[in-house]
Amino acid sequence: MCYWPGYLTISPYNKVIKVTFSIVDYSNYFSCNPESDKLNLVLSGNIPDDILTTNSYILVPIQASRATADYVGTTVVVVDLSNIIEPGVSSPVFASSYYLVTYTVNEDGSDSISGETSITLNDNDYQNTNFSLAGEYRTFFELDYSNNQINLILLGDLPEDVLYNTEFALLTVTATRNGAEANGNTVIVITLPGEQCTIGSNFTICSRFSYYSKFIVL
Repeated sequence: MCYWPGYLTISPYNKVIKVTFSIVDYSNYFSCNPESDKLNLVLSGNIPDDILTTNSYILVPIQASRATADYVGTTVVVVDLSNIIEPGVSSPVFASSYYLVTYTVNEDGSDSISGETSITLNDNDYQNTNFSLAGEYRTFFELDYSNNQINLILLGDLPEDVLYNTEFALLTVTATRNGAEANGNTVIVITLPGEQCTIGSNFTICSRFSYYSKFIVL
């Protein structure tokens, strides 16, 4: 409880009254400091993380009473927590600023990716991190979490006009955490086949699939 250190004149009664103030909720973290004709709410202890991270605000009721009164006066202080940065929450940082991936059209007609398809964070805190993928060709890929790392997965084959008319594709991976001051970003550089040719003893093949190949006799 918080006691007024002196006396307060309450008008229009024009008589001295001793007033007692008490904080109803969160009294372990706040105290009241009467000063002249106002009452200051003071943070006197650290508010637990589970309160800070699950509430955008808290209500701190304060009651005022005196011995000769039948009722108490109550007011509520709204403490805004929306700008609180969680203690100990570090910004996510990728182990590399870029990752090199190779896109391959296989002999059987299937497509695959290889290279640096596993993306890692410096602190390995994947459970509390959200990842998003951006880029012109993002719908053909996805990020999958397994084995304590993020893996780039090929969802569908890129169109042929992209594969053989574009040298590379860029994807941006963004990592976010609640309460962190900044996001983490890295770039995936995917090298595309371009015009890949297979040279035989008496022919050259330049196409996507062997059975759709255009044969050029040398």
